[in-house]
Amino acid sequence: MKLENELNYRLSSAADFLESCWDGKQFSHEFTQEEKPSKKFHVLHHLQTISVLISLAEFLGRNRLRSIADEAFELTLSWKFNNGDSSFIVHDDESFLSWNALVAIIHLKRKEMEGARNFAGSILECIGNETISPVYPPDFEKPASSLAEAMLALILISAKNKDDALEDAAAYIAEILLNQGVLYNHYEVWAFTLMHGIDPDPRYLQRAKRQVKEFQKPAIQAMTSLFAACAQQAFLAAYPHDEWLGKDKKHANQLHMEILDQQVALQVDKDKLFDWPPEFNGAFILRKTRPNIRLDYVLQNAMAIMQFISHLTNQKALAII
Repeated sequence: MKLENELNYRLSSAADFLESCWDGKQFSHEFTQEEKPSKKFHVLHHLQTISVLISLAEFLGRNRLRSIADEAFELTLSWKFNNGDSSFIVHDDESFLSWNALVAIIHLKRKEMEGARNFAGSILECIGNETISPVYPPDFEKPASSLAEAMLALILISAKNKDDALEDAAAYIAEILLNQGVLYNHYEVWAFTLMHGIDPDPRYLQRAKRQVKEFQKPAIQAMTSLFAACAQQAFLAAYPHDEWLGKDKKHANQLHMEILDQQVALQVDKDKLFDWPPEFNGAFILRKTRPNIRLDYVLQNAMAIMQFISHLTNQKALAII
């Protein structure tokens, strides 16, 4: 089977599984063999699912995926609060920077610029003096987190409405990240390569390259499906800097394929059910010795495969988060 056709089949299978996870009220978050699906509600993965489904609906031309995303987003908006020009999500008396950054991006994907800008407003309020609050309302005593996701939200929204304040805020977050150690985060590669396009500061590419090198350290066959998916996205975000991945384009492409092989090896299909019934086709298990399934395993792999198809066909990636 031609690689592009196989990847479209695998992406469509993953989309089928994600569609089955929606019960009209929430997305099933975790599955363990011989047990019922977990009833745990994970807000971040709920929002990531909405974002991915919107992109998958457009990429695959499947209206049902968009309908589910819209239905789930209506639930999300029932948790929305406003504070002047800022909007934020509150669930169980908590509001996190990562949630509000994702909702800003979802509004952007839905072409709702006012909503995107209002949620970006809550990100701006979380920016303190050389620190970022991970929660809203801001608490600058708590350690910063989700900075790359916040950067991406600000960069993507500012690109649409030419808002210098959002661009400046993204650059400020970049400075904070540059002073921190490198923890695995594929979104950083996207964030810093995009920032370099706005301001060609060599430090941005250096940081993105450091992330890519970190993702290259583990042995590919030892990677979980989640790590492999994030590594693949980091490597795709590095394009066109193939020299970060190998000595030439051939070696870069080989690395992409080796990671893809690991992803495919951990996807449930008709030839490898991992003791799951056929309705779990399209899902991704953590690893062969731990064949449990979780929403984010499927989401990150679906996003990676969608980006890989775009790369393979020389198209701009439809979505990066």
